[in-house]
Amino acid sequence: MKRTQILSVLGLLLLAATPAMAQNDECAAYPGNAGNVCNASVDATKYFHPLVGLAISGGNPLIGSGRALGGLGHFAIGVRTTVMEAQLPDLSYDGSTPEVPAGEKVPVGAPTIDAAMGLFNGFGSGLLAIDLLGSVVAIPTNTIDNFTVDPDASTLGDFAYKIGWGVRVGILRGAGPVPAVSVSYSQRSTPKMQYGDLNNPADDYSYAMNVDAVNWRAVAGWHLMMFDVGVGLGLDKYTGDAKIQFRDPSDASVETINMSLDNQRHTAFADLGVNFGPLKLGLEGGWQGPGDTDISTDFEDIDLDAGNYFGSVGLRIQF
Repeated sequence: MKRTQILSVLGLLLLAATPAMAQNDECAAYPGNAGNVCNASVDATKYFHPLVGLAISGGNPLIGSGRALGGLGHFAIGVRTTVMEAQLPDLSYDGSTPEVPAGEKVPVGAPTIDAAMGLFNGFGSGLLAIDLLGSVVAIPTNTIDNFTVDPDASTLGDFAYKIGWGVRVGILRGAGPVPAVSVSYSQRSTPKMQYGDLNNPADDYSYAMNVDAVNWRAVAGWHLMMFDVGVGLGLDKYTGDAKIQFRDPSDASVETINMSLDNQRHTAFADLGVNFGPLKLGLEGGWQGPGDTDISTDFEDIDLDAGNYFGSVGLRIQF
């Protein structure tokens, strides 16, 4: 066999052994550059969804607190903001390159009103102390370019809002070196939000989504004079529906994809609470681990395996 034939055969074998780049099922009908834009828009939606979920969930359900409130007659209400920095993909991607260029780098955050009411003080060790949790997630409607919120959402001023709920159960009350331990379950959600707009000629795709978050938390905390210190672990499940639109580069037609979103993430966080009588200042830092979301697109300056760091600050009144 001639040398050139041998090389050709080897090349074909290598090509056959190389796995093809994964494609989203929603984009199977779109070849070439249209398929690239379709995959970029679907994958950008999958990437952004758990970031919004983290922004509305944070870490500790009652920042700076590791113990149950103490039964009937005890309550807390305050405001908290969770923020992280996110690199968004460029909306003007036309599918002609294998990598999607980086777009805006923006702070992703959402202020929430957090409330808690003691229902039961538990038994002697604090076992089965119960607090009812409530929250109002507020989404700013005019702080990020190309970002809009469903005009039919409930609004108050420049914020669209959704009401959530939860419950916290005490395991230990804590004393001295023994931490207070609690577990909690909560649900939070957002109205539908959209990033990008195909009415803008500069945008080649857009994605609209809502987030329904289910948060499980386990927190251990210590009370040290005027300070509360806590650490915690969490499991989050984020679901929702998305409407994705992209411009087909071959004929400028607008294609629409409707899909369901389902993400799961782990979180770890640490809290510091400073007590000024009934006034409590809470600070929190944490990390959201990477998920197993199947993303095939190569986004510039986005490391999907790195997870996301976040910070929270809150102020509340507690009696």
